[in-house]
Amino acid sequence: MATSVTGIPTSRITASFIRSRLLSQVQSSLLSMADLELQLSTGVKFQVASADPTTASQVMTLQQLIAKQTQIKTNITTNSSYLAATDSALMSASKLITSIRSAALGAIGDTVTDSQRSSVAEEVQQALEQLLSIGNTQFRDRYLFAGSDCASSPFSISSSNLVTYSGNTTSLLSYDDVSSLFSTNVDGNAAFGSISTEVKGTASLSPTLTSETKLTDLRGGEGLDLASILVSDGTKTSTIDLSGAKTIGDVAELIKAHAPAGRELNVEINAKSISISLDKAGGGTLSISDVGSGTTAAELGIVCQNVGVNTVTGRDLDPIVEKTASTSSLLGSQARAVLFSKGADNDVVFTADTMGATTSAGVALNGVAISYVADSATGAVSVNYTPGSSIVIHVATDGSTTADQVIAAVNTLHSSGGIPFSAKIDPLDNVNGGKGIVEYTSTATTHDGYGSALDQTHGLQITNENKTVTVDISSAKTLEDIMNAITGSGVGVTATINDTGTGINVTSQVSGCDFMIGENGGTTATQLGIRTFTSGTALSELNYGEGVSTSTNATGRKATVTLVSGLPNTNIRISSIANGSAYNDYKVSFVNSGLPNSATVDTTNKTITVCIGEGVTTANDVVKTLNNDSTFSSMFNATLANNDDSSTNTGTGLITASTTGTTAEGSDGGTDFTITRSDGVKLYVNIGDAKTVQDVIDSINNNTANIPSPTGGTLTARLAEFGNGIELLDASDGTGTLLVTADSSSNAAVDLGLISKGKTTSSNGIHNAAVTMDCTAYDSGVIVSGVNPVINLKGISVVYSATASGVVYSETNKTLTVGITPGVTTANDVVSMINTSSVASLFSASLDPNDFDPATETFNSGNGFVNETSGTMVESTTGSQVITGADVNQQETKGLYTALSRLQAALLTNDEDGISRAIAILDSATTSMEFTQAELGTREQALDDMASQLSNNNIQVQTDLSNEYDADFVNVISDLTAKQVAYQAALKTIGTLSQMSLLDYL
Repeated sequence: MATSVTGIPTSRITASFIRSRLLSQVQSSLLSMADLELQLSTGVKFQVASADPTTASQVMTLQQLIAKQTQIKTNITTNSSYLAATDSALMSASKLITSIRSAALGAIGDTVTDSQRSSVAEEVQQALEQLLSIGNTQFRDRYLFAGSDCASSPFSISSSNLVTYSGNTTSLLSYDDVSSLFSTNVDGNAAFGSISTEVKGTASLSPTLTSETKLTDLRGGEGLDLASILVSDGTKTSTIDLSGAKTIGDVAELIKAHAPAGRELNVEINAKSISISLDKAGGGTLSISDVGSGTTAAELGIVCQNVGVNTVTGRDLDPIVEKTASTSSLLGSQARAVLFSKGADNDVVFTADTMGATTSAGVALNGVAISYVADSATGAVSVNYTPGSSIVIHVATDGSTTADQVIAAVNTLHSSGGIPFSAKIDPLDNVNGGKGIVEYTSTATTHDGYGSALDQTHGLQITNENKTVTVDISSAKTLEDIMNAITGSGVGVTATINDTGTGINVTSQVSGCDFMIGENGGTTATQLGIRTFTSGTALSELNYGEGVSTSTNATGRKATVTLVSGLPNTNIRISSIANGSAYNDYKVSFVNSGLPNSATVDTTNKTITVCIGEGVTTANDVVKTLNNDSTFSSMFNATLANNDDSSTNTGTGLITASTTGTTAEGSDGGTDFTITRSDGVKLYVNIGDAKTVQDVIDSINNNTANIPSPTGGTLTARLAEFGNGIELLDASDGTGTLLVTADSSSNAAVDLGLISKGKTTSSNGIHNAAVTMDCTAYDSGVIVSGVNPVINLKGISVVYSATASGVVYSETNKTLTVGITPGVTTANDVVSMINTSSVASLFSASLDPNDFDPATETFNSGNGFVNETSGTMVESTTGSQVITGADVNQQETKGLYTALSRLQAALLTNDEDGISRAIAILDSATTSMEFTQAELGTREQALDDMASQLSNNNIQVQTDLSNEYDADFVNVISDLTAKQVAYQAALKTIGTLSQMSLLDYL
């Protein structure tokens, strides 16, 4: 081994040099020995990184890796304990469910007593409370099933056994490797099924583009790949860098600001795209392309080649909906156009008042041509509007008219109601509020009007937690406001934007009850796409997915009538010879005309008349007479019917002329239910081929028997105006009762909600007739309605008169007159006058809640002045008869808590169908929980494997670290010994040299 002893030169050198070299040798040996002694005392090769930078870097890397692995191992150990505790809780739940399911199955059947069922119901109640406790399991200060909100208990129960989940479905993540995350929890929905299936918004809210639309929201959320584009007028080319743009407004501004030298670009942000054109005055031909491999222009859809001065309109940019989207940008767009002028500060934007292509009166808003005509004196600007055709703006002949003058003229006409368009300076061209001179040759055509505005007046209804609330969105400015109103409705629901960014979804966090979303007299829920009972709802989805059972009678039934006189041996039964509804409604009567007996059948008026000799003609005689008539026998057959006491009828009893009857119950093949209008007309409804709710509605409305009554009214089936269900509106104005009768072979009417469960018929409700009195001023609307629904006040005229005094009702003239003083009498005064008048038993008045004042953004205070006007009480909330079916598309949270809650209720009422359905939910939820347990077991096993792998890795890393950093004691001792020998040799040499003299060299 080298000793690092410095050799002594053999050439002639000075003694001074020799002593210097030896002293250096001594110092080097001392340093080396000190370092080696430090290695022996510390066990490591070096103390500071500068001693060995390369090795130190490797050592620090290995130390950091060991620290991370140590932390990860701690994570795995800690979180394995959470997963083990979760697994244990789920095992307890599984055992509990298995036990209670067995008890519930034993409670089904005729042999089980009410007491036994009650006992099982108590067991189920206890199981529900135990499962609630399991759901609220806490381990190491963490609620295991609360999602990421693990500091609060996730489940609570109401007095009516409704279980609410207040946790979430967010995973708690931790590292199981240096760069790999794993979930350390199971949320309450995954474990127990505590959140309902989403009511998925079926409507695309279709937000329109605005200047603020983020580029990342375009193309269904894919965004744009921003780069540079080339724009040419055929002579000069401009390169426009769009890489810094954040919004579509930024894109439009950059393009407009970087036109080819000496040219202008007209850029318009449309409802779904952007449009670009060259200013027409300069001629040329427009071309747009991407630079290099860029794709921005292609993604915008504006790539073009030599299109002249024509407008290039890009593709639909399909923006996703954001929470910040304004309610006015949803579901449609207002017709619009930009009248471009060369120069700056002079482009004018025209915007329609309402969404859609037409007004409510059908006047076109799209396709309206806009142009300037120079025929006015200096400073005089006027506007002529031809509805649905053109807007002509008359400007000064001397070319001095500015954009702000045009805007003022248009808006003046708009404020007076003379034009359904308003104007403003184009934000992309706004320099000084429109002081630029307009270009008289400019023209434009309105476009992009589509859809309809969201109904924010009526709001929607949500049923959950066994109660129904109305969600008011009248003041909502953004989609987030709407979602907050739904989530904050207080019935345990949450609204979120769907994954595709096209609409909203709503879920319930409450178990054990029905969950539905319906209308509140308008179209809000339908427009948002979250109404749970729609015309497109499949019949197979109704009744918790059990569907609708239709007629099992393929051939129909015969029409029959039993004529009962009350005397022994006189009952006669008449039956049609064939099945079918055509044989119904034949009225049978007897006439005392003396002998001989005879019969007359009138098929037009549906009458059967039998001439008898009262006191002589027997039941046998009548049967013989009827069956001998060729017309009668071709349609009906007469037989004797048993006596009232069910004894055999001999037919010898004498018939009285007062006996009557009408054939009924005849049905065509597959008749599911019969609707009897108030005028007596019967509609035999067959829905065997129906697939959706709309099919059912069509089968009723298009029924061949649903012909106009003498007053012109028919029966109309529709979706309920409030809530959900099928609603039958009878406008036939008959004196009878609107009625739905189930066919004995079909449960369809019950399954559709038109008849209550356990019943065979459903009769009408009656709406009060009403009229809304609209006046010019805001806050002046009044609703006048009938008090007694039995009294049909439909058609009554309500008149506000300045020449009348008080409140006067003329039944003869069908007029209710209210005396008012214009400019003095308020809506509140009218309400008070009617409600305290002598006719208050017939009429009542209230403020119209939909009278909205946009200036104050408030609804009707009643302080507005009324003016002379009139209205007629009509069928909107009418005196017509109405049957509103139940909502049979009930949604629910299909989990363990719902299963136990419904099972307990069904046991107490001996509802076998309910018990069976609850057990089915229990089985499905249990299967889901078992899958969750299996996935949990997989995670635990993976963590165990990872922990084992970490241990092995740690050993290897520790070995590598030891090799790089730990001192080798054998080598260190050997080196130290060698250094000591060298040191001693150097000292000895120095001692010897120090005693030498010149004589030593002689």
